[in-house]
Amino acid sequence: MAKSKVPGQALTVVVTSFNPVKIEAAREAFMRSFPLHEIRVVPLKVSSGVADQPMSDDETRRGARNRVSEARLKVPDADFWVGLEGGLD
Repeated sequence: MAKSKVPGQALTVVVTSFNPVKIEAAREAFMRSFPLHEIRVVPLKVSSGVADQPMSDDETRRGARNRVSEARLKVPDADFWVGLEGGLD
């Protein structure tokens, strides 16, 4: 949950990937959700704790949550943490 911010003040969004498509998707979503704020996206490499190619919805969801948990530990002062995990089911 974002801390209370003054309109125009930057929001820091940690995206647990360096994939440019995932970064831009997160940036676009936050720009639309918070149009009065500057959005600062910080890519971060963290472990998902699951297979490189998750093979179930449960494993995919667990991987995304694991990434967010690790990101919150590494960058605790961010306003939001985004974990995007692609998987097959």
